[in-house]
Amino acid sequence: MKFMFFGLFLTACSNNKDLPLSNSDNSDNQSEPSTEIFIETSQAFRVPERSWDLAVHPDGRIFCSTQSGSKLYVWDSETELREEEPPNYSNIQALFIPNEEEIYYTTTEYGVTGTLSRMIDNDSEVLVSQADDGTLIRWPMDLIQAPDGGWLIADYEDHSVFWVHNDDSVTRHAVGADRPEALVYQEPYLYIGGEDGLYKMEWPDGESEQISELSTFGLVLVNGEIWAGTLSGIYSISRGLATIPDISRGGSLVFSQDVLYLGDKVGEGVWRISIP
Repeated sequence: MKFMFFGLFLTACSNNKDLPLSNSDNSDNQSEPSTEIFIETSQAFRVPERSWDLAVHPDGRIFCSTQSGSKLYVWDSETELREEEPPNYSNIQALFIPNEEEIYYTTTEYGVTGTLSRMIDNDSEVLVSQADDGTLIRWPMDLIQAPDGGWLIADYEDHSVFWVHNDDSVTRHAVGADRPEALVYQEPYLYIGGEDGLYKMEWPDGESEQISELSTFGLVLVNGEIWAGTLSGIYSISRGLATIPDISRGGSLVFSQDVLYLGDKVGEGVWRISIP
């Protein structure tokens, strides 16, 4: 399919900040674009329980956590087959796969308590559940590697980012976004997405600055350029907005083998996108 890619950078405001799965319609708040560019999209695979987070395995396979059922699916772009991982990833949210042996992932118990956990050889262990000051991890919605080799966790319910340092200490940081849902790091800046837009700050001590009012539910770095998942599709902070009519709420993004993948947090599809 071909859809329009808008070359004018747009802004929008979300009307619902309380529910991470609210399907807000921001069409009345968005400017009309003046330039149209086409992108190629197609559905890669479906997730009956709806996708939550995407991650790329070192061998190129796409892993996808689900919003219900504590499931983790794996999709192979060569065979086009989707399979379920056998271990029980109880209450899984976000995930990151640094190597062939380990899967790091976050969990939540209804937004009240959460963890950073690790799966090795079908054995799961909890690594972190709170900061050193006693603040509990509650709803960890995104997970990326920190610049020091540790972990950064976007906590939607705690309104903050937890930093698991490489010495295993854990600190909590305010980042501007009211309810952080997505993270990406591009030295020296951490970018933070949420219902209320996209923020950036020089990590870890800089001031947070809002750079877009578009609701942002997924972030990925592609050849030095940041792309984001939003209500109507994807956008680039340097180029503009690409509307994809077949999705209901653009979410997690990953880039693998020159293809961008976008999970739909309301529909059941995970989409392939060839960006210009």
